[in-house]
Amino acid sequence: MIEPAEVARALEDEGLTGWLLYDFDGLDPLAQRAAGLEGRLLTRRWFCLLRRDGPPRWLVHAIERAVFADRPGEVHTYAGRRELEAGLRSLLAGHERVAMSYSPQANVPTVSRLDAGTFELVSRAGGVEIVSAGDLVQRLLAPWP
Repeated sequence: MIEPAEVARALEDEGLTGWLLYDFDGLDPLAQRAAGLEGRLLTRRWFCLLRRDGPPRWLVHAIERAVFADRPGEVHTYAGRRELEAGLRSLLAGHERVAMSYSPQANVPTVSRLDAGTFELVSRAGGVEIVSAGDLVQRLLAPWP
C-alpha cells in the first residue's frame, strides 16, 4: 500500500480531500496496487478512501471482510444496496473533491477504469466532485526515474 504521508502530500498539492480507490472483480489493477491487494481473489465491490487527514477508510462487502483484516485503517462493511449507499455517504462525509480512476472522455485508457454507473453512484451518494486520479497515479504509482 502507498505510504499515507506520500498520499497526503499528493492530495494537498492537487487540492483534493481524498483518493477513492474502487474495484470490482479485478477490473482496476491500479486500485489493487495502490491498496496493496494485488493477487487477492476478490469478487465483490470494495472502496478505499485514502485521505489527507487520517488513515484509510474501507467499505467492503461483508462476505469478504476477512480478506481486509490486515489492511490499515477502518474497515466498514455492507451487505446490500441500501447499506452500500449509506456506507458511501458515511465514507465520503466531509469530502468535496475526490480522485477516482476516471479520465475525462477516456483520454488516458490506463486510468479510465471507473464505469459510468459507479461514477453516478459515488457522486450522488457522497455529494462529491469526482476528478481524474491520473496525476496521482503518475506521481505515486508510476513516477519517472
